[in-house]
Amino acid sequence: MNAKELRKYWCYKFSQRFNKPYSSDSFVLELRLLELLSSKYEIDVILEAIDRFLKLVSENKASIRYFYVVFNDKFKNIIKLAPILKYQRKLQLFPVNIQDKIKNLIDEYKDLLQAEILSDDEKIRKNQIDNELKGLTKDVIF
Repeated sequence: MNAKELRKYWCYKFSQRFNKPYSSDSFVLELRLLELLSSKYEIDVILEAIDRFLKLVSENKASIRYFYVVFNDKFKNIIKLAPILKYQRKLQLFPVNIQDKIKNLIDEYKDLLQAEILSDDEKIRKNQIDNELKGLTKDVIF
């Protein structure tokens, strides 16, 4: 997904949330800001942040510029979830027979993230969860 597609997603979500089209006089700047974000973070992280941002802000603060400025501070938790967000956001697209297993692995990963201190075994388990998710979903095409 490139910056132009991210902006289309933003516009769609904005219009859903505020029942009016998104308008801006700085199209090129917004594309550049979205491009910078996408070069630094995974697309699923950005999409999840857009969804949450637009749910939380008022219409007058709902701009891509403001989103870019507050991204690192407001969405630290989403950034930490980067390895599992693609599975979480697409859970309904996976075959029914593996959805429960994926959900359990996601929940276990989130539990490990909430721990203040992780043992070596827990750090290893986080990597195992990521590998298990990759293995479960390797045959699924999006």
